[in-house]
Amino acid sequence: MQCCRMQNPDNLRVSRASEDLADLIYDFTDAFPRDERFGLTSQMRRAAVSVGSNIYEGCSRQTDKGLVAFLYVSHGSAGELLFQTRLATRRKFGDSAVAKKVMRQLILVRRMLSHLIRYHERNDSGSVKRGSESLQRAKRSGRRVGAAAPTASQRSGLTACSPQPPP
Repeated sequence: MQCCRMQNPDNLRVSRASEDLADLIYDFTDAFPRDERFGLTSQMRRAAVSVGSNIYEGCSRQTDKGLVAFLYVSHGSAGELLFQTRLATRRKFGDSAVAKKVMRQLILVRRMLSHLIRYHERNDSGSVKRGSESLQRAKRSGRRVGAAAPTASQRSGLTACSPQPPP
């Protein structure tokens, strides 16, 4: 495990983007029905705070591996928010214009987290990150190991995890 300097989260654009996301979530959930206060409103706000909190906590870790673990948790919380925002939109909770802003910000934050994770995993040269050494060699040589052929939707850029903007 390679040792790294602790990151200053204020130097990461994703930190600011996650704060903007949390602000948007609070604005969006303000307009939810009162009976959702302890339901979807609470869950969405906790998930939004979790995105930024895990970035900051990961930055306090001594290793890239520790940081990456928290970045994955942050990415997972953003995934929760994606589902919750879609559900809220289907239920016609909140302002649809704010929902669109939330979705755009979610896409941005998830993309930034993915790039940051990839960067730190590539720079963690002292350990095998995913799978066996032979799998790593196959990846480096460009061979696809254990991967199914891409479906038509994947070739077109849409996958099961591609965020769709609310209707």
